[in-house]
Amino acid sequence: MVARVIVLAHENPYKTGVTGGALEIKRRVTALQEAGWHTEVFAVDSFIEPEAAAVNNNLFHLYKRECHVFRVMANPFLPWPVTTRYSIRMAQLLRDTYLGGSIVLFEGLQMLKYLRLIRRSFPKPKAIILRVHNIESDYHFSLSRSSVGFRKLLHAATGFQYRYLEKHFTEFDYLYFISKKELSIAVKRYNSLKSKAIWVPPIAEIKKSAHNVMPNHSFNICYFGDLRVPSNYYGIKWFISHAWTKVVKLIPNAVLHIAGHGSNKLNGPRILGYGFVDKLDDFIRRCNVVVLPVFHGGGVKMKTIDTLGYGIPVIATPAAVEGTHFEDGNLIPVCNGPDEMVKALVNIYFNPAASLKKAEEIREILRKNYSPENFVRALGDVINAP
Repeated sequence: MVARVIVLAHENPYKTGVTGGALEIKRRVTALQEAGWHTEVFAVDSFIEPEAAAVNNNLFHLYKRECHVFRVMANPFLPWPVTTRYSIRMAQLLRDTYLGGSIVLFEGLQMLKYLRLIRRSFPKPKAIILRVHNIESDYHFSLSRSSVGFRKLLHAATGFQYRYLEKHFTEFDYLYFISKKELSIAVKRYNSLKSKAIWVPPIAEIKKSAHNVMPNHSFNICYFGDLRVPSNYYGIKWFISHAWTKVVKLIPNAVLHIAGHGSNKLNGPRILGYGFVDKLDDFIRRCNVVVLPVFHGGGVKMKTIDTLGYGIPVIATPAAVEGTHFEDGNLIPVCNGPDEMVKALVNIYFNPAASLKKAEEIREILRKNYSPENFVRALGDVINAP
């Protein structure tokens, strides 16, 4: 019997320039398909792109988010991201879809409005699983702290709405957390989740190792991210303001390279901003070390996981590695302040061989715990359960 999975995705995993949560969904769907599982995806997104037509329409159903003001007003306790992702057409197709014996995978609490429909289906699914990318209430509270004005109030209100919705956690058969830290938080907050919560790390993309040796001309320190996102802008500005001057004094040939929307505005002495880059892979491969000054956000940062997949030394703040195998600082320098970050950069500069060896050890951990096979195995355990 071929294992069958129904994926309810809060974003189109096949859209142009897919990143973050959508990229993670795409990798999981691909992993299941390559393992021979019958995988059908139901997705909602703000735009319907032509690229979706290239996907097998029998197994991929994409609907536009419905942003009706009256619907939002009629559901004051539901967060906007939940209300607008309910599509009447998608709900009808789900009612007509045979779910007996299948696994229904909810990709985030944003798809909660379909839960009652799924639970009432007959025959019943084998299991209903919620994939927890992050604890949404904590995530929005974090964004509220890093935002200003109306955006600050909006994230705070959304955080309280999501906290109210977390009571529905218990209605799922299993909760797959990508973050070990957030699993621990959720279990402490809701004791009844102990038997349902499972840590299943995200799928990392292991690239051909960059293994850059330290050059004679410049020591390339890199950062990438969309600086239109307040938390990204705050992070790199913090590094420039509090650490960069000290780095240049100790490493005279250091150059800071920044890629991403808005980065061209940060050009300065030994700082090169490239704006948006089409081939991020090429940009990263020129780096000797990547800095990840992250202070806000929830879940596991896919930027961190994918950067580690290159085998390039990484220096991070605690928030950048939280919930992963690397938050203890044994393989990655985890820095609580600018002086620690400067010290870590100097150490990598003068000890390149040791740094690259640790980077390769990290890749081995990714291959073992952040692999497509690891995720498929986790779902297989559910299928094979009595």
